[in-house]
Amino acid sequence: MEKWDYLSVELEQKTEGKGFTAKKIWDAQYFSEQLKNYGQQGWELISCFPVSEQAGSGSGRTSRVFAMFKRKMQS
Repeated sequence: MEKWDYLSVELEQKTEGKGFTAKKIWDAQYFSEQLKNYGQQGWELISCFPVSEQAGSGSGRTSRVFAMFKRKMQS
């Protein structure tokens, strides 16, 4: 019987600028690089979902993205 190990992580937004002008953005290439890093460690992406900001603090903008991975456990 195969056994699996699971990992859930919060993916990061890219930071542009420095100091007071720094801002977080969703950048597809940066997002892909994070996923590739997990893939190189043997993790397979099984789910990815956004979490929106609460109403009144940005009205539905995606504030975080969570990813769930799995890989076979070593025997």
